[in-house]
Amino acid sequence: MVTVIKHAPHEGLGSFEAECHKAGHAIELIDATAAGAAQWQAARDAEILFVMGGAMGVYESDRFSFLRDELELLASRIARDLPTFGVCLGSQLIATASGGRVFPSGRHEIGWFKVQPTEQGREDSVVGPRNWSEPVFHWHGDTFDTPPGATHLLSSERFTQQGFRLGRRIYALQFHPEITAEDLPLWLASEPDTEYGRADGVQSQDEILDGGRRFGAALQALSGGMIQRFLSDISR
Repeated sequence: MVTVIKHAPHEGLGSFEAECHKAGHAIELIDATAAGAAQWQAARDAEILFVMGGAMGVYESDRFSFLRDELELLASRIARDLPTFGVCLGSQLIATASGGRVFPSGRHEIGWFKVQPTEQGREDSVVGPRNWSEPVFHWHGDTFDTPPGATHLLSSERFTQQGFRLGRRIYALQFHPEITAEDLPLWLASEPDTEYGRADGVQSQDEILDGGRRFGAALQALSGGMIQRFLSDISR
C-alpha cells in the first residue's frame, strides 16, 4: 500500500501514480489539512509514504498546525528508515524532521530549470542512472541545508540543495518530478498571485506551458525510472 499526504488539491502523485499501480500498490490519500489522529498514525506506520508539495512553509506550524503532526510522524519514520519519498514541501518536512534547516531563500525557482547530480548522486541507484540533460519543473522559494547524516544527491545553478537521501529508503527532492504537461494549467490557475515572467527566477505562464510541451515527456521518463527503482530497492 502506498500512502500519500497531500497539502493542496492540485499537488498529488501526478506521474508517480501510474508507476505505483504498475508495481501492484493500492493508493491511499490523506488530506493533511483535514487529517485526524487515526490518519496520522496510519501515515506514521505506512508501508510506503509519499509526502507531496504545498504552498505553506515548513516553519509556519503556528498557522498550519498539521505540520507539527507531519514532522512528528516523519521523525519516527526516519528513525526506522521506513520507505518515504518527499517532494518540494515534502522534502523540506523531511529535512526539518531530520535536523536540517529550512528557510526562505529570498529568491525563486518557478519553471523549467536543469538540475545536476552530485558525485554521490551519480552513484545512487535511484538518482544516478537517469538522464539529467533536460530541465525539470520547479516551484519554490524556500530551500534547506542538507540534514546531518544525509547524502546530498542533486543541485541546480540557483539552489545548491535539490535532493538528498537519508539511510537507504528515504528520499527528498526539492523540485517536482511528478508534474505532467496536463497538470500545468491547473497549477498556474491555482497560483494567480505569482509574478509570472516579472520576478527573477520566475518564468512566464507561456514559458511554463511551452516547457511542459518540450520537456514533459523527458521528465515523465526520468521520474518513471526513479520511482520504479525506488519501489524496487525498498523491497530488498
